[in-house]
Amino acid sequence: MDAVDTIELLKAKIREMELLVRQNEAKQKKFDALERKLIGAGSLGELLSTLAHDYRKDFSIDWVTVALVDPECEVLKLLDLAGEDRHGLENHLVTLDSNAALINSLGNELLPYLGQTKSSSIELFGDYGQTIASIAVLPLLHRGQVLGSINLASVDIERFTAGSATDFLERLSAIAAVCLQSALSGERLKAAGLTDTLTGVKNRRYFEARSKEEVAYALRSKLPLACLFFDIDKFKSMNDTYGHQVGDQVLRYVAKVIQVQLRASEVLARYGGEEFVVLLPGAGEPKAIATAERIRRIVAAQSIPVDATQTIRLTMSCGVSVLDQTAGAPLGIGVNDELLSAMIARADQGVYRAKDAGRNRVVFVE
Repeated sequence: MDAVDTIELLKAKIREMELLVRQNEAKQKKFDALERKLIGAGSLGELLSTLAHDYRKDFSIDWVTVALVDPECEVLKLLDLAGEDRHGLENHLVTLDSNAALINSLGNELLPYLGQTKSSSIELFGDYGQTIASIAVLPLLHRGQVLGSINLASVDIERFTAGSATDFLERLSAIAAVCLQSALSGERLKAAGLTDTLTGVKNRRYFEARSKEEVAYALRSKLPLACLFFDIDKFKSMNDTYGHQVGDQVLRYVAKVIQVQLRASEVLARYGGEEFVVLLPGAGEPKAIATAERIRRIVAAQSIPVDATQTIRLTMSCGVSVLDQTAGAPLGIGVNDELLSAMIARADQGVYRAKDAGRNRVVFVE
């Protein structure tokens, strides 16, 4: 090889190295931007959406999921409690009963895996309908705790290959784990302020915020919305007779009975004292009355043990109303609030009418 050929070869190598440097710089900028989005995420839902959608779009990945070890379904409950829209996360958020699937995929050391698809990793990718040729599974670890994994899939068998450098990916998963733990802690704190500590159902503060969202949605979609108010009959005399511990037991029992009769989209909250309020999205007058009657009958038919020798029977009075949509929608926050207040007031009035009529009944107020 003469001097000219050697120089041309060196120039080619230099151009190749320059191209690689530029590609790495471009990749670094994308990772930096993604990291800033993760750090700046304002909620758990936003964080998960950034991982599932922004990551996929920015790096042209065929499919991305976030798998979280969540045996108690806490993440889903926190998303619901915060009013997060989970539709955008459908199939991109995978919840696991344990870390067994991660150990099967990554081994006991939980090291990142890049390479061809393997059967032990399939459940990490949700219901992705296309054939996956290569994958990257990145563990989410925080202070020794296994939170889950970020899972990348490609139809290109060469996209993720064993032995590839994983510096960028490991840094991203480490930052994502810290952000995820922080987001979970934040949502738990918010949830504590939106849950009634005695009964475990939502509290009035949560109901007031959620009901505004449901009214706005009902007006936009022109779907019905119903409100039920339940009040335990003669609760004060029950407390005076049996004591506050029995009263607390009664409140927990009623909350549980109501909760198990509702769908996931329906909202139950303790409104105050012995009052519970329910929102039924999509329910008109017939369905709302039927739901209230079913709950009332179940409570009236059962007994609650006070001690080894005594039981007590309960009844409840219920008021039912539906949202007035005759004004059209949506007309603005002020008008929406008026419609909401009027719906709640009618349901509350129904409770008083039920009590005046002898208690243990459901009254609908137009």
